[in-house]
Amino acid sequence: MTQTAGYSNIPAQAYYAERYLQTEKETLLHGAWQIIAVTPELEENGAYLSRDILGVPVIVWHIDGQYKAYIDVCPHRHSMIVGLDGSGRAANLRCPYHGWEFSPSGKVRTIPHAQCFRGLKKEYDNTLQALELERLGPFLFVRLQPGGAPLHDFLGDIAVAKILGDHEKLPCFHTYINLEIPCNWKLMFENSLEDYHTPIVHRESFGKYISLEQTNPRYEKIQGGLGCLSSFGDPNATSVNLDSDYVTID
Repeated sequence: MTQTAGYSNIPAQAYYAERYLQTEKETLLHGAWQIIAVTPELEENGAYLSRDILGVPVIVWHIDGQYKAYIDVCPHRHSMIVGLDGSGRAANLRCPYHGWEFSPSGKVRTIPHAQCFRGLKKEYDNTLQALELERLGPFLFVRLQPGGAPLHDFLGDIAVAKILGDHEKLPCFHTYINLEIPCNWKLMFENSLEDYHTPIVHRESFGKYISLEQTNPRYEKIQGGLGCLSSFGDPNATSVNLDSDYVTID
């Protein structure tokens, strides 16, 4: 699909300018809950993995039935401890650069040649930076900035019910969350929300099974789908006709 810049109330720069992305990260995305893993990936006690969340490397660690999240950076010389997409199993995490070890609490446990670090209280100083983590069913969420609504309130009752309801596609989830698409994050998000395009763009595939029941100035449900429908046409219209190549107001 080709769109021409300069003929919309939305500035084109909002979809490619770095300054917009940085502002969105700081004011919107860092404070939002981000899905990072599913529990089947961390079944064994001591299992851990590291993933990139908005440019920040994050460790998720399963210890004695609890899940913990830390920034994947050693506080000594800022080396990554696990490394992106790295995984393993351990009772303590060990930095590969100078060998500092960290306990499940995030505190430094072992420092090689500790006598060289006079004045350092290892049980208090140089801990891993912890992140908020919440579990919903088999899904693990983290957020980079503290505070804000708990996960359930952030997602809402409908989303929580859907997440907890059906896990048949769970084996595919690992591939999905690591999928990178070369586009601004808003494009993928908006395309997923606007099922309005489905009967037109996907008319010869699954668009055959979705019809637009009703339109008004607000978002409406779509028959057979869970997405949203952008408003269009006459707000007083009661139905739309999908028999022709283009939607027309009855």
